[in-house]
Amino acid sequence: MNAIEIKNLTKVYGKNRGIQDINISVKEGEIYGFIGPNGAGKSTTIKTLLNFIYSTSGEALIFGMDSVKESEKIKEYIGYVPSEVRYYDDVKVKDIIKYAQSSYPKSKKEYVDRIYNELELDMNKKMGELSLGNKKKVAIAQSLINNPKLLILDEPTAGLDPKERVRFRNLIDEIGKESIVLLSTHIVSDIEHIADHIIMMKNGQIIWQGSHKEIEGDLEDFYMEQFDDAEDTVDSFTVSENSGDLGDFRKRGSK
Repeated sequence: MNAIEIKNLTKVYGKNRGIQDINISVKEGEIYGFIGPNGAGKSTTIKTLLNFIYSTSGEALIFGMDSVKESEKIKEYIGYVPSEVRYYDDVKVKDIIKYAQSSYPKSKKEYVDRIYNELELDMNKKMGELSLGNKKKVAIAQSLINNPKLLILDEPTAGLDPKERVRFRNLIDEIGKESIVLLSTHIVSDIEHIADHIIMMKNGQIIWQGSHKEIEGDLEDFYMEQFDDAEDTVDSFTVSENSGDLGDFRKRGSK
């Protein structure tokens, strides 16, 4: 059984283009790099997969469970980090972690302690005192509280400086040793050295997917061949691409 099975998933916003006939299979034990220019439909695909928005047609299964009908059960097995992380400035890191733990009463203290120690989180800092990179580390810590079998990261390095990008890339590589990872990005270097499998998206459609080993030569050169006119991508579903947050993930029920 595949961890994720997406079949002909389509989302249309009135007269605007969304995603069309998306077919993706994610196997266990691998890191998947989901790459494409901004507005390609990566976030829309992820939000539809996670039942934040309803599809127009098609279906998605996560660990064999229907992503709409069994969305509450699915959330016990996955972690999610949205592209934009938002917190109240006066809330402390330890309170964020404690709140996340309350959603997963089976989480073990030893495991949670290991998470924030490995991420080097200052538990007494207020969120308003943290850099963007450290706020994203808190978001990743939240997503790992339930020891997920599958971790979905939507543009986790957006807005980070080059050094922070490298740290995050190394962190994700380590997480991938214990969890299946689906990492969405528009930057080749985010996935170049850590992804086992590459999925390329443009204009709401998958244009190439396969093992990283299938790509001869440099990944960036191959990427540019596939996206030679990426600058012409029509971003007709920006509102949906940028909606949703960690709170939505926990509050959204099944249909």
